[in-house]
Amino acid sequence: MYFVLNTTVLHATILCIMIVWFLTIVFLFLMALLFTYAYGGLKAAPWVPMRNRDLGRLDRLIPFRSTDRVYDLGCGDARTLAYALEKGAQSAIGYEVSLIPYILAQRHK
Repeated sequence: MYFVLNTTVLHATILCIMIVWFLTIVFLFLMALLFTYAYGGLKAAPWVPMRNRDLGRLDRLIPFRSTDRVYDLGCGDARTLAYALEKGAQSAIGYEVSLIPYILAQRHK
């Protein structure tokens, strides 16, 4: 009995397996994003970005000096931290549990 390997079928099978693996990885990544976003909203506080016009109020409430170190728990997209550094704070460190705001915060580095 002879077994003839059809290369077209083999290539199609390999392609299907690669597509399934790719879609599985994309699905798991999206689920990780959504899970951390939901966890942060349920266990801590929902992410509500600070509006740019509210940053001026922050400057009136907290005059930043060159010796200040700013820590922000639940920093979101780090807009407040970037503003503190812009206004003269020595350093600014933020902590965020959710991946979506964390990814957005990377643009302020």
